[in-house]
Amino acid sequence: MSSIFVEDNDMVDVVVCYKIEDGILVILDGDQPEAGQQSLTVKFTRPNWAISQKLLQSSTYTGPNGEPEINLMQMQSNLLYALAKSWDAKDKDNKPIELNNASISKLRVEIAKTLISKLIGKMGAIF
Repeated sequence: MSSIFVEDNDMVDVVVCYKIEDGILVILDGDQPEAGQQSLTVKFTRPNWAISQKLLQSSTYTGPNGEPEINLMQMQSNLLYALAKSWDAKDKDNKPIELNNASISKLRVEIAKTLISKLIGKMGAIF
């Protein structure tokens, strides 16, 4: 039975399937890689009300009219850095890559944007 409260172990798996075609990264539909495809699975913690408000606050700035505005780029970064807890990324020698701010910063843009999009899609409301 689902609770109205977020538990510490309430995680959401996001899978990005992709392949490299003629040197170009192609993001694929689905959550199960097929032959010749690769995938990245990231476990995100589901934010509770307090965490979602902190993420929103740290993504907000005062606009030119003096009104609060959301910095979309900052919000996307905040979601990845704050909510990603583990992943199955490996280096070229097939060794696990530690999940930290430095490794997240090195993600290809296509992968990062797909992770964010799928995360929001799976969680529904984040803020």
